Amino acid sequence: MKGFILAAGLGTRLLPITSHIPKALIPLVDRPLSDYGLGILKQAGAREIGINAHHLAAQIISYGEARNLFVFEEPEILGTGGYLRALGAFFNENMLVVNGDAVFFGDEGFTSRLVERHKNSANLITLVVMRRPNSSNVTGIELERGQVTVLGSGEFFFTGCQILSPEILSMVKTPSIVPLYRELISAGKLGAEIFSGDWFDCGTRAGLLAAHRFVSGKERFIYPGARVEPGAWIHNSVVYSGGIVGAEADLVDSVLFKGVVGSGKRVEGEILA
Repeated sequence: MKGFILAAGLGTRLLPITSHIPKALIPLVDRPLSDYGLGILKQAGAREIGINAHHLAAQIISYGEARNLFVFEEPEILGTGGYLRALGAFFNENMLVVNGDAVFFGDEGFTSRLVERHKNSANLITLVVMRRPNSSNVTGIELERGQVTVLGSGEFFFTGCQILSPEILSMVKTPSIVPLYRELISAGKLGAEIFSGDWFDCGTRAGLLAAHRFVSGKERFIYPGARVEPGAWIHNSVVYSGGIVGAEADLVDSVLFKGVVGSGKRVEGEILA
């Protein structure tokens, strides 16, 4: 089995941070987001691992080379299905794929169950899914006996981790992989494995904040090299190295990547870079 990290996205939900750094390389406490996915792939036994690059590609290329990854640069972004056609001989066996901004904790055996389910079935793709929170607006998925039966409604959602068989290459016709999912549902070849641990979509402000709280165990996280002046109040927020929160300022539900929150200023629900 091989592994792959999806890291070519534009990261628009985290602007303006992603004007400076690719979403997949944003730090989460002690390492970049993609390192969490890389750990999952290695633990699952992926013997060769690739990563794609488009937005701020030079940073992804440097990251990949430092970790002995196969880097596939996309001069034009190819999409969630289109990138597969660009992999050539790399995609010649089952491949475990993770989104560069999704992090998983707990349920340590989920990749082993995923591989076994895929191997012992007729599935060409097997998704890792979770139960949807009641308030969630993410796209739903319905399951029946480990097979996906409906895409667009249901009590589960896709986490961004999946295992793909190389036979799908001839079936990928569009930049998006969703039409292929629907085709495989009709053929009874789209499976699912349920993840029951803690999962975070760090491609959003709320997800990035929640992941920091979970990993650090702290209600706020101040990176080394950040400066917080006396009297500043920081609640459910992250201040990255180089960020400055002025005296008597309030920073609430926000991410400060670069720049200054001026003295006495209140910032709530924002991303600053």
